[in-house]
Amino acid sequence: MKKKIVISAACAVVLAAGIGGYAYASNNRFELLKDTVQLEYRGTLDTSASTYVNASEHVLEQTKIDLSKVDINTVGEYPAVAEYKDKELKFSVIVKDTIAPSLEMKDELKGVAGKQIAAADMIEKMEDAAGISKVAFKENQQGEYASDLSEISLLYDTPGTYGNVLTVEDANGNKTEKEFTVKVVEDYEAHVSGIADMVVEQNASVDWMQGISYDERIAGVTADAAAVDLTAPGEYVLKYLITGDDGETTIEKAVKVTVVTAEDAQNRANNGETVRVTGGVKEKYIPPADTGSSYSGSSYSGGSGEGSYGSNSSGGSYSGGGSGYNPGQSWSGNKTDEGYIVPMDPNLSDTDQSGWATGESGTWNPFG
Repeated sequence: MKKKIVISAACAVVLAAGIGGYAYASNNRFELLKDTVQLEYRGTLDTSASTYVNASEHVLEQTKIDLSKVDINTVGEYPAVAEYKDKELKFSVIVKDTIAPSLEMKDELKGVAGKQIAAADMIEKMEDAAGISKVAFKENQQGEYASDLSEISLLYDTPGTYGNVLTVEDANGNKTEKEFTVKVVEDYEAHVSGIADMVVEQNASVDWMQGISYDERIAGVTADAAAVDLTAPGEYVLKYLITGDDGETTIEKAVKVTVVTAEDAQNRANNGETVRVTGGVKEKYIPPADTGSSYSGSSYSGGSGEGSYGSNSSGGSYSGGGSGYNPGQSWSGNKTDEGYIVPMDPNLSDTDQSGWATGESGTWNPFG
């Protein structure tokens, strides 16, 4: 026999009231999910109410989130507020940088003994949202990091393979460390001499190895002149490839080749510059020697006769002798107003000698 369940009116009222109260409470729930919310430095600032508040969809739609005091670009703790009608929930937003710098080293690291290895030549990639504040090598560092990688380098005095550690730190104190090895070889370039910039005359045939020498530490040196055009004046790059005695190291040394016209080549040679030409270097031009004497356009030739001189000291000429007197010779006698002299002739009267015999003494300069 089935039992009948009878619910009194009073119970029904209480049950309905309980269900209604629960529904009302659920629909009006408004509380924080967390008292403190952590956001990533320079990340996305989420303004959705559901990120911070536990409430019904109806309440969330009417909730306002105030994040105006939060600076996502600066690490720190900031106040925030969730508001619904006359209710207010306060919470904190902590902006934190948890991401260390990204760092990639190049696959093969090489250096030359006694020469600095630039940090920029060893690092493939280095990035961080906050910016890099410090870069440091554990050993053999030269210089201090300031604003870019050009400030620091490594230096090893002896060939060999060395282990080291590079540490990169961002502006918020996050660090990334990377272990690496670097192979240091002999300074083979120091064992070669004669490699230098040069000037070449246009259309010359040049031996690029002329003047280059090296010792037993060098397996060989070759010249790559594929980029040099000797038929056209201009500046070109000539490459020398130096191979070391270790059988695996090849160093490229680039020099500048300046190709000039024949006229320019001669002018440069005249000024003491070395200009390469076919078979050697351009010689300095030396004018032919002057076989006669001249001064301001005048000329002189000695003799034994009385001689004559033009009326103008610039452009005139003198021939004859004045009894064999020569320029620069001292005398005690006479000279004419035009500049040459003859001895006093005792057979002539003073009148006949007037105007050209002055009775002076000194050094004869017919061109004075």
